[in-house]
Amino acid sequence: MSKRVFLKAAASLVTLGFMGMAQAQSTPIKFQLDWRFEGPSALFLTPVAKGYFKDAKLDVTVDAGNGSGGAVTRVASGAYDMGFADLAALMEFHANNPDAPNKPVAVMMVYNNTPAAVLALKKSGITKPADLKGKKLGAPVFDAGRKGFPVFQKANGIGNVAWTSMDPPLRETMLVRGDIDAITGFTFTSLLNLEARGVKAADVVVLPYPAFGVKLYGNAIIASPKLIKEQPEVIKAFLTAFTKGAKDVMANPGAAIKRAHARTVLSYYEAAKPDRTRKGRRALGTANHEVMQAGATLRQTARHLEQNYDLALGVLNTLVANVVGPTGIGIEPQPRRADGSIDDALARQILALEQAALAHLHLAELDEVLVDEHVQDAGVGEVDQGGEEGGTGHGLFATRRQHGQGGRQDRAADTKTQGVDLGGPGDLLHSADGFDRSMDSSGLRQLTTKVRWPWLTA
Repeated sequence: MSKRVFLKAAASLVTLGFMGMAQAQSTPIKFQLDWRFEGPSALFLTPVAKGYFKDAKLDVTVDAGNGSGGAVTRVASGAYDMGFADLAALMEFHANNPDAPNKPVAVMMVYNNTPAAVLALKKSGITKPADLKGKKLGAPVFDAGRKGFPVFQKANGIGNVAWTSMDPPLRETMLVRGDIDAITGFTFTSLLNLEARGVKAADVVVLPYPAFGVKLYGNAIIASPKLIKEQPEVIKAFLTAFTKGAKDVMANPGAAIKRAHARTVLSYYEAAKPDRTRKGRRALGTANHEVMQAGATLRQTARHLEQNYDLALGVLNTLVANVVGPTGIGIEPQPRRADGSIDDALARQILALEQAALAHLHLAELDEVLVDEHVQDAGVGEVDQGGEEGGTGHGLFATRRQHGQGGRQDRAADTKTQGVDLGGPGDLLHSADGFDRSMDSSGLRQLTTKVRWPWLTA
């Protein structure tokens, strides 16, 4: 082979290689949802998970949102290429910003009817739109149902109403508490939120806008006019892949909802990741550091108010009860496989072990309370000046406790509690295990009632 032929062949191979790389490159698309990762987000998460966007040479990133208005604004600003938003919010943006250079455009209607509705509790006496006259309604200022309410109001001849604004997490809470008479919102979000707050679906009155004369389009996929003009083939490829994924969702909604739930859990892990530009979460000058500093200040202030002002203590207790709830914050284990999917079987095993460990710890805490409170039925004696504690040997158990710098040692003397070590924190699991074996359920409930330990009474 001559040198000239070799160079031509090499040049051809390099050219083909670059052409292959160019064809293999995907177009990045940042997509903004209208709300959190809930059921409707499965329409977009499914084509991502199944590779439909990837097959269309699109690298799509789907981010949660905080309202249709925010989605429209972010696409208009160029921060996102496409989004999902209520058509009313898009129309409002166009009306209020006639000179905006990059007004988003709806390219595909997804909800052919608005899911907006008025929701009230049956006990309020509200059964039809006319009953809303003079009532107190509540919703965030950007809520699509609130923005469309004047049309609903006119179509049904509703008199004046009073509006209360709040953040989205408080909307259903305020309705349940009776602070407001009714709310506006998307049915599939607000109804589930009410059920999560202990309200039965049968006790909720739903007045859907389409059922009462308001025929409005709902959410649409929106896109930047710049993207539409410069890369129309990208818009077509996106909508084709989306439609394919939407058909899968409708064919198997159960799997799609699991996928949306998994994405919700994954977002919690992502929120805890270090900054991309700095490895340390506590690196000075980072957003994480600022948030941590602000959180420390808030904790210190709340602790000071709680310790020094009874009124503040009551307010904080009420706040915790309303926001966190009586059962506390639930932590759900979500172990992930190498491919990113959740190992449900391992998650159930972890949860079972966690619940067993908590049960042991609770029993150990009860054991400590019984000793520290000197429950007479247990036969625990008085503490003498030498630091020893003698038991009489009768009752459910008798102990001798020796206090010292190195901790304390306890010995069970009664056969009823043979093997029980009423030790310090290092012996909690041992103590709980022995205590559990030594008493039947009736005896445990009796002692529980005596020391008012509510989580063991059930």
